[in-house]
Formats: sequence, structure tokens, C-alpha cells
Amino acid sequence: GKIILSPEYTGIPNRFKNGISDVQKNKTYAFVTSDGKFLTPFQYDRVTNTDSPCFIATRGEITDVFDDHCKLLFSTTYTLIQSLDDNRASFYDATRHGRGYLSRNAK
Repeated sequence: GKIILSPEYTGIPNRFKNGISDVQKNKTYAFVTSDGKFLTPFQYDRVTNTDSPCFIATRGEITDVFDDHCKLLFSTTYTLIQSLDDNRASFYDATRHGRGYLSRNAK
């Protein structure tokens, strides 16, 4: 078969959502399509996998939430964003020690 991603990555999960997956190189992550096109640079410290169609990735203190085609919906400093259902994401605010919801159009 044809090589889509060369064997230079330290982590490639065995999952795709809408033809998109995260890949790890050393200690950072990026998002890539099933045909090998990179959608983001290797800049994320952590990727959160959810059952929802969205993608969630953290870089430092910033969490980016992407739609099901890996288009950036919003960035936030909230931690533990868990899912995006009914156009909202649940999150945890460590400074207030509480949970809340963000709308899909949050800034």
C-alpha cells in the first residue's frame, strides 16, 4: 500500500473521526487527515478525545475547540472541556472551582 504518513511520529492513534486524527511527534500533537494533509501545526501539549464530533486540544493554558472538520470554533483558558453537544461544551474553571457551559459561538 501507499505510505500516507512516514514513520517519523511517536504516536499515531488507531482512530479517525470524519477522516481526521491527531498525531504525536516527540511531545506535541497536530491534526491530520486520512490522506496525510496536516490541518494544524505540531503545537498542542494534549488532545482530549470525546464521543462528540468535535476535537479538543490544549497548548499551554489555552484550549482550542474545533468542529467536526477541524475548523477552530473558539479558544479559551478554561480547563477540562469535555464535549460539544447541542452547540455547547461543558468545562471546568479551576480559578472558580466550578463547572459551566460554553456556547458554540463563545469567544
